[in-house]
Amino acid sequence: MTKNDFYRYTLDPDKASDAWFYSLVEKQLDRHLNVNPDVELGVIKLWSDILIRDGEQILGVVGTGLNLTDFLNQMVEKQDIYSAIVFTNYKGAIQLYQQASLIDYASITKQTLDKKQVFHLLDDDASQQTLKRHYAAAKQEPNQVQMAFVHRNGVRQLASVIYIPEIDWYQVNFIDIERFLPLEEFLNILIISLISLAGSLVLFYLLISFVVTRPLKVLDTSIQKLAQQHQVKPSLGRFAGSEIKRLVRHYQKMSQALLDQQNKLEQKVALRTAELERLSSCDALTGLLNRRGFNEQMDLYMTDWEAHNESFGLINLDVNQFKSINDRFGHLSGDIVLQEIANYLTALVGDMGVVGRWGGDEFLILAKEADGNLERIWRHLQASKTPLSVVLQGQLEEIQFSFGQSIIQPGESLEKLLLRADKAMYEMKFPTQRS
Repeated sequence: MTKNDFYRYTLDPDKASDAWFYSLVEKQLDRHLNVNPDVELGVIKLWSDILIRDGEQILGVVGTGLNLTDFLNQMVEKQDIYSAIVFTNYKGAIQLYQQASLIDYASITKQTLDKKQVFHLLDDDASQQTLKRHYAAAKQEPNQVQMAFVHRNGVRQLASVIYIPEIDWYQVNFIDIERFLPLEEFLNILIISLISLAGSLVLFYLLISFVVTRPLKVLDTSIQKLAQQHQVKPSLGRFAGSEIKRLVRHYQKMSQALLDQQNKLEQKVALRTAELERLSSCDALTGLLNRRGFNEQMDLYMTDWEAHNESFGLINLDVNQFKSINDRFGHLSGDIVLQEIANYLTALVGDMGVVGRWGGDEFLILAKEADGNLERIWRHLQASKTPLSVVLQGQLEEIQFSFGQSIIQPGESLEKLLLRADKAMYEMKFPTQRS
């Protein structure tokens, strides 16, 4: 299998469909979430993209798509007709909404004027400016609800804004209070109260308080908790009216469905992001840490050395005659040898240290000195004259290594530590060239 077997197509910066890739690289967004339709599959997906780096150099982009079609359909089915829920990115571009036509697909590639923003759903400039101020306030206090009245669809509505820092999105809820809590629902109660208690204002006040005011206050508290992603079941007294109870039941179903869907979305995004982070630090061929992942481990060891004086060492291991193996048996057999070496080193080191593939046929081992792990690994390598045998195309091939080690010294950098281990390895590999 050659690298051409994995080739699909080449991205073109002049194509609108490929512009997302170059926008991510240009803006250097290490992690980005974006909603975009998959035309070939006929679905809408939430794309999670992560930059692949070698130090400061950007090598490419790796990403995965989460199908949002069912989630959007459920939003349309379960949302109340008197309310609307909108998810936007950090610039207000609509990412999730019950009206799919208003979703700002591929917002990373668009200019601000071309974006479908939540502010454009409002009727006037004053409402738009109010919502923008609450966006800024919400980002200053993540997971805290910011509320304001705005004009939308010709009526005055309550807008609540909450910032979700984990995915750098905002959730905006619009509620038509006058239709969500219609006074007509309580007309029968008011008529009965006026006829029955016309002569007693005090008793009338107490009745309204028990039947309406207190249950609505409980419901209002529950709605505020819901905005903080906490579901609190309203506890109604025995005198609460049937209309209030029906309203509360409807609210409970809606809030439960909303929280369930939001939790599922957050869990899926978190799982996909964690998996992408793992893959970006892992060598695809051997399963060992790649250069980026091994650098992170060296930084951790260096931190322990500087903070607690926990000395550690580095072993540089190179495969002898690896080019000859590739020339005689082919690169596929060379890959098999690298995989067998990775398995051998993983079993040898175990939990005594960390193994990584630095590049090509070069491997690195990191271990602490105080517990004797570094010395045990080093002696085992020295004792094995022919540590590994691999059958390649029916022939038994003996695999040998050259290796060298270096132990961290006071004031020494990781670069110098790597250089000394590399030099020690080459002295073993080419003893006649020692200076």
